[in-house]
Amino acid sequence: MTAATEAFASIGYAKTSIAEVAVTAGASVGLIYYHFKNKEGLFFAIWNEYQHDQERKIRTALRAAQDDGVTERSQLLVLSVRTYLAGAWEARLVVRMAHVNDTPPGFNDERSLANQRWMRRNRRLLESADPYLTEAVLVAMLASIGALCGAVAACADQEAAAELIERAVRVVHGLVGVLESVDEPGRLDL
Repeated sequence: MTAATEAFASIGYAKTSIAEVAVTAGASVGLIYYHFKNKEGLFFAIWNEYQHDQERKIRTALRAAQDDGVTERSQLLVLSVRTYLAGAWEARLVVRMAHVNDTPPGFNDERSLANQRWMRRNRRLLESADPYLTEAVLVAMLASIGALCGAVAACADQEAAAELIERAVRVVHGLVGVLESVDEPGRLDL
């Protein structure tokens, strides 16, 4: 999977061949096909492992924060975004694979399902007096997080990634703050 991730990230899905992945991995083509139905299955396995790892990291971070007494839902959401972006740096090749280069057919549908799960989960965290404003903030956050993952993965080093993540968290906190300033539906208390 590591060899495939490197190939997908550097030359893209279409140009990656299972034969080249096998040579790089020191494995046989047959062994790869034994574990993965096809190149598309390999790509999706890498993506799904990344998503599961990200969700595990977020759950761990949120449990630790709650154990430390954090109960404010907006703070928990900001923490989850910080954790996700940090994970994007750690798995930057997977992020590049999914956000920079071409992807297999159906991948946009897979990413869309992940985005829908994110929206459902976080809609509960950010309920406000103005449901349309909540939706607007969530959509803005989701689009920003996707782009930020690509930007974090493209950073030259860990220090640059950490600085970008800090600035991104400020932006997310600002978006969440818009909801906290709602006094009544349809009216922002500015």
